Amino acid sequence: MKITSESLINDALRLRKSQDEVKGTGKSRKGSREASNRIQDTLGEINVNLKTHQQTVARLHLENMGLERIEQSIDQLLKQNPAGYDQLRKAKNEIKTIVDATRYQQEPLIPTTVQELIAGGLNSSKDAQKIKQSLTLRRDAISGKLQMEFAQISKIQVSFENVLSQQLPGSDSIDQTINEIKKQLTIQDRIQSSVNPTTVMELLN
Repeated sequence: MKITSESLINDALRLRKSQDEVKGTGKSRKGSREASNRIQDTLGEINVNLKTHQQTVARLHLENMGLERIEQSIDQLLKQNPAGYDQLRKAKNEIKTIVDATRYQQEPLIPTTVQELIAGGLNSSKDAQKIKQSLTLRRDAISGKLQMEFAQISKIQVSFENVLSQQLPGSDSIDQTINEIKKQLTIQDRIQSSVNPTTVMELLN
């Protein structure tokens, strides 16, 4: 579910109504339970949305790291211009290993277009330069997508803070969901401040 400014406002209004119902005098136990359930549902939506966007962030980071390693192999090859047969063969093997290893749940992350370009031939420095340009374009696209994901996660965080600003009823399930969201947001801060493979894999788990 896409988080919008309108949905953030609706979150606040819905939770305020639920809070009033829980605190209201003369309310039935059933009404209080329904209000608590609405709060739990809102927190559940926030949690699901957060995890969905974080999974996308993690996949993009893992792909970018794979592309960066391929680019490093290409750069090393270009430094040896004109590259000999042994250098080309070594670069091909390194890149193939990187492509095979850049996966998420056994799904390859390196785009098919890049794989096809690499498979099409790495037989000269000219081929290497063409592949490098393709890698640069893809990494630029990833950078733009990451910024969009970060913006959505920021909106989700605002929505979560709106929830916490309410006087929420005590509930094991609500407390558990809140703690889970807080944990995910802590990991997200680490992802955005200093990306490394260990942190990314922690996010994926």
